Parts: sequence; C-alpha cells; structure tokens
Amino acid sequence: MLLPNEPQLFNSESWTKDLSLLFKGLDGARPPPLNKNTSSGQFISSRFLILDHIDQEIYFPTLTFKHLTTGEEIKRVTAFRESVDIPENCERVEETNFENARDRNCYLACIPKNDTKWAEQKWQKKLNSKAPENHNEDKLEFNTDSKFILKMYTDTPLKVLTVYHVRAIFYPAEDESNSGLIHVIESKPIAATGSSLIDEDESTPNELIFEDTMELLTQSLLGDRFAAKFLLCSLVSSIYMRRSELVLGPITVNLNLKETEDYESCVRGLEQVLREIVPSISNLPLTIDYLNKRPLAPTKNYEDEELVHSDISTQPGTLLMLNECGMSSGNLTQVGMKNIETMRLLMEEQKLEFDYQFYKKDFEVEANCIVVSKGKPILPFDYSVLVKSDADLNIEEYYQRLLDTARGSCLYDKIRSYLISCRSSAYEVGDEDMVQNFIVESRRANEKLGIKELHQLLVLARALAIAHGSTSCKKQYLDEAREMIKKLQDRN
Repeated sequence: MLLPNEPQLFNSESWTKDLSLLFKGLDGARPPPLNKNTSSGQFISSRFLILDHIDQEIYFPTLTFKHLTTGEEIKRVTAFRESVDIPENCERVEETNFENARDRNCYLACIPKNDTKWAEQKWQKKLNSKAPENHNEDKLEFNTDSKFILKMYTDTPLKVLTVYHVRAIFYPAEDESNSGLIHVIESKPIAATGSSLIDEDESTPNELIFEDTMELLTQSLLGDRFAAKFLLCSLVSSIYMRRSELVLGPITVNLNLKETEDYESCVRGLEQVLREIVPSISNLPLTIDYLNKRPLAPTKNYEDEELVHSDISTQPGTLLMLNECGMSSGNLTQVGMKNIETMRLLMEEQKLEFDYQFYKKDFEVEANCIVVSKGKPILPFDYSVLVKSDADLNIEEYYQRLLDTARGSCLYDKIRSYLISCRSSAYEVGDEDMVQNFIVESRRANEKLGIKELHQLLVLARALAIAHGSTSCKKQYLDEAREMIKKLQDRN
C-alpha cells in the first residue's frame, strides 16, 4: 500500500471527504494480521474496541522545506505519517499561516475482548490474508491489554465501547504508553449481533436448526428442555428499542442450580458449550472478594491520564455469564455495593456508568446476560429457572462426551450461524389487533398483570418467534410465552 506523496492532493479542504481516493489498491486489499512483526508504515485491516476519546492533535497535512543553497522550496506530505524525511541540505520553513492546520480526533483502543476461538479465526479469515506460519505466533500476537492510539482524519466521531473494522496505516509505539499508532483510512462499526461473521445464505432460522439447537442446549442443562428454551430465548434476544430508561429486547435468565450436586462442573461444562456457539463470552465469578476488590465502572486515573476499564467493558454483543455460585456470606464494602449498582444499570438499562471523578457519564452498551446461581441471585433477572435433572451423571465426563459428539457432527457451525441470524432478524408486530386482543385477554385472566409483566411477555414471544424463523408476531408464540411463564411459576 503506497502512501499518498503528492502535496497537491491536500491543497483543498475536501480531501478528508473520501480518504480511500488517496490510496491506490485499497479495494479488496487483505493484509496479513496485525501483530508485533507488523512493520512501520504498513497497511492493516483489523478490529478495535474504542476505550476512550483522548486529546485532539493539531497537524499540518504538508510541511515546507527550504534548500539552504538554492532557496528552492520543497513540500512533503505529513498526513498518515508519524515522521517526515527532511530533504538533503534543507531546513524546515516555520508555518505562519495556521489556516492550513487541522485537528484530528484521537481515541484509545484495544483488540476486542472475549472473542471465542472460532470467532477470532473467522474474523481473521474475513479481514486478513493468510499469515505466514510462525512457530512463535502466540508470542507475536497483541493481547487485549495492548493499547493503540487511533488517529482520525474525518469528522465522524467514534463511539466508546463500540467495535470498528479499521483499515489504516500502522506505526510501532515510540514508548511504553501504547502498542502502536493507527492512522485511520476507513472505520466501520461492527454490529453487536455478529451479522458480519456470516454470509447472507448461511443458516436462516428454521424448525430443523431450532430443534438441533434446542437439543444441544437441553443436553447442556442436563436434560432440562424447559430451562433450555428460556436459555435459547436469551441467546437470540437483542435490543430493539431504547426509550429513556426503558430498554426492550434483551432477556436475562437466571439458571438456578441449587438442586445440581456438582454445580461447579455444570457451570464449566455449560460455559464450554456456549464458547462453541457464541462469538464473544465473558464468565465473571461474582464472589464477595471479587465485588469488593475494585470498581467495575470505568474510572479515570488522572495521575496516569488513563481511563481504567474492568471486566465488564466488553465489546457489544458479548454474552456475560454472571456466576454467583461462589457467593458466600460476608459483607460488601462501599466498592462492592457500588459494583452491584453498576451491574444493575448494565443489565436493566443496558448502560455503563463511567466515573470521571468530578462527574459521571452513562454510555450505552449491548450485552446479553445469564445469571448462574445456587439459589436466589442478588443480580436482577427477567426469569429464574430451577434447573432439574433426574439423571445420575459424572458431570465432567458427561460434558466432555457432549462436546466431542457435537464437534464431530459439524453441529456447531450450523448453530453459530443460526444464532447470529436470529439476532440479526428483522421483526415486526404485524397484526396489531391480534396483539391488543391478546393483551386484553391476558389482563382479564390475571388482574395482577402489570405493564412490566406485559412487556416481558411480549419480548419472550418475540424471541420465540425469531427462534422459530418467524419475522412477525403470531398468536401461537404469544400463547406459548404465556404458558411458559405460568409453568415457570408452578415449577419454582
């Protein structure tokens, strides 16, 4: 990828409108993956999670140099570069016309956190050419703690805690404050649904793949098909409406394992299965010690001039597996109590509070949450399901056989595409009169049914419809959702 060298390209103010026009051979270019061997000035194609908006930079797109003998003036392009070679026998001409100066937004970013192995491999295949084989490949890769500074040339702002596909020019860091400097040519937000990971013709939702997915999830929950249906509804759910503090779409399920003797192996086995079918997952061990340790809300450290993030600063669409099974008796400190409130805000309003010490600011997030517990959890939930199994199992061996069997049948690929297709599905209410009649009928049957419960019922029916491949509300799924809730009350 050749950097633009012609100073005249930067004479007008319109050059930032379409940066791709400045680069030849950009269309279809697929460079090797970004790693510690990536050379200075190399074109890259990678994903970045935006962590913070940092100070702007003022720069001149071109600089002028004067020959010491002839007095000839020579212009050099500085855009998309970290340094400029001074022509021989020349000195820089100090700029007096600051109308030529520009500013660029800068962002602190990292490699997206919590990618599952299969998703990481698929992203690399989509964005990059095949990397040359290297026995030290793991040592060359940047990890999620590596920080990068993205430098923008357009006025389009980037959103914090959003993942972007970035095509850019890379320069290694000059100090230990970051891992590299990224001069951005193009940046496109990546949907939280994971739709970019699959092709249009891959596994549209249908009854056959619904049953395959239900069977895998049923076995993952030790044969409990009822609990598996709630889990599936949670996995296919996504935000479809934000209105002030009301967020509609996500379904948080509590899987209560109080009747499961070897609950630790069950949690590990369930996580292993989920890692095979979702693109991004984070298992958080919510113990008293963990909650009291440090703030989960991103907090500004003014000594280091850094916004310190935590385990819940994840990429959009991440499945948060909130594990309360290790919760014991004990006292929550002020930090622990605040962390519970931070989690409640994330789960109920899909927002994450950033603490800038002198003020606080909420940022929108998008995460699916599953709460795993040995009894009533301290975190909020939409539905709590007591997981039941009549089988006498060696749970560790059981999950290993399950994982091996599913892997051998090529089932994972189908289910991955199915879940992403469900979360990406267009959906509309359709027959509004039918829905209104259902609401009236439901409230007549149960006078205690309030607005919140009706919202939950409609969201559950939406998830059931999507899981079955329907793009609109149908009476059968409203009835099924109502029946599931009634059965849940009877079971618990």
